[in-house]
Order: sequence, then C-alpha cells, then structure tokens
Amino acid sequence: MQLRVERFDATDEQCVRVLFWASGGDFDAFEAALAEDKTVATPSRSTEFEDGRLYQTELLGEGLRTSIYPTIVDVGGVVYEVSIEQETWRFSVGFPDHRAFEQFYEVCNRNGLTLDLHRRYEQRDIDDSSRFGLTVAQREVLEAALATGYLEIPRQSSLSELADHLGISENAASERFRRASKRLMESTIRPPVKN
Repeated sequence: MQLRVERFDATDEQCVRVLFWASGGDFDAFEAALAEDKTVATPSRSTEFEDGRLYQTELLGEGLRTSIYPTIVDVGGVVYEVSIEQETWRFSVGFPDHRAFEQFYEVCNRNGLTLDLHRRYEQRDIDDSSRFGLTVAQREVLEAALATGYLEIPRQSSLSELADHLGISENAASERFRRASKRLMESTIRPPVKN
C-alpha cells in the first residue's frame, strides 16, 4: 500500500489523530492488518474513490510513543507533506532554524529512528521574498512582470519591454523570470521528494 498523510492532529500528549489516504494495494488485506496493528486504533474509513480510500485513526502505545509529530510541533516545525511506502516514511518539514532541526534529529536518534536528509534549504534574505526563497533580483523581475502586464492574457508587454524596464538584456530577463517562477513554484507547490 502507498499512504499519504493528509493531516496530523495532536489534541494533547495522549492523542495524535491521523487522517491519511491509502492506494495501490489490497484494501481487504490492508484493513485486516490495521485491525491487528497495536500502534493504531481501528481506523474509520471516511471516503472511498476508485483508486483510494481516506482513513482516520489515532496512534496508540508504541505508535504514540515513537511518533515524531509532537516533536515537530514542539520545536516549531510545520509538516508540509508525509508519505509512507512499506516501512519508509518521507516527510517534508519546515523548521524555524537549525537548532530546531537539531532537536528534532536528537529525538529521532533517541528513539532509534533512522533519518536520511534528502534536501535542506535555508532562507537567507531578510525581506518578505525570503519565505519563498526568492533572491532580490528574482522578486524584482516578478514584480516587473506584474507591473508591465507581461503576465496578462493577452500580454500587455513583451519580453523585450520587460527587459528594458529592468535595464537588462532580453536573455537575462527571460532566464531570471524562469528561475524566479521555478523557485516560487518549488516553494509553494512542494513536489514529492525524489530519490
């Protein structure tokens, strides 16, 4: 089965609810295995589609004790995406600073959880662009594209006019716009982590 966590809710230290999608496997065998699993309460099925089912459950016993979700919340982290396949959990999480990540890592080590870091991003800009990972120049080209009507349908300005507005070459404007757009999409859409 492939699982994708839609939401975690920690109502208190003794209760972590999990809402997740399951797909790609034998649902009868999956539900039977869940009924025998002592780390989760018997899940309730919320919604069913042709290719997947939405379940809600609560973590119990060892599942609650080793859950890293409360630790992520305690250090100020934000969970963006969680997927599970076989025994591998993949998390996309934002931490407020390096110390918060270190605290999270220490809890994983104490609980015998192996953590493989695939990507790490740092926000370095001070201005508002930093939350999206944009450089000052990238923000400038996006603002200019909006101001000049470059993004309108139909376009109210050409790439050449956008470049003139910025005082750079057409090639540089095109490259800067594409990089800024890509960075903005990566920061907001968050595609699944690939090996």
